[in-house]
Amino acid sequence: MFVLYTIKARQKALACLLFSAAVFGLVELLADFLCVRSTRTLDYSVARSPLLWESPWWMPLSWAIVALQVGVLGNRATERFGLVRGALLTGLLGALLIPFYEEMAWGAHWWRYQNCWMLGHTPVYIIVAEFVIGAGLALWGHFTLRTESYRRAALLGALAGLVTVLGGLVGWGLVEFLGRGARPVWPLAS
Repeated sequence: MFVLYTIKARQKALACLLFSAAVFGLVELLADFLCVRSTRTLDYSVARSPLLWESPWWMPLSWAIVALQVGVLGNRATERFGLVRGALLTGLLGALLIPFYEEMAWGAHWWRYQNCWMLGHTPVYIIVAEFVIGAGLALWGHFTLRTESYRRAALLGALAGLVTVLGGLVGWGLVEFLGRGARPVWPLAS
């Protein structure tokens, strides 16, 4: 629907947002890699899907859709409440909304988590990570919707994708490493 609306509206900023979301989805594969290989908490084998690196082939598209949802809402929040408060509110939305997706994914046998502190079927470290990611997506949406440069949109998408890695490291560090004494995550491991 978003693609159709973008074509109909003929707004380059929306096209840049879609392109940026696709870049975001690809860069996010690095965060999945860390969850699968380094923390060993994320298991995609239940999906029985062809993999793109360590993730099911459809994960970049899935994350692009989430980025669009949260980023557009985050943009509105930053317009209404300012960059910092809007980003923090969107971070709270991310911490609430995305774990709901985690629960649905568990029920659909798309992935599962293990060997970490859980709230239902969602790791607590992922909830913390999603706060960071949600705040980052608010800023991503704010800045990406104000550009008509595909180069800048690609850069913003890549940076937002790296925020998923940062969010995972923060979540793991606070909840599992400091909270439970788990080993540090590569690249932080010595």
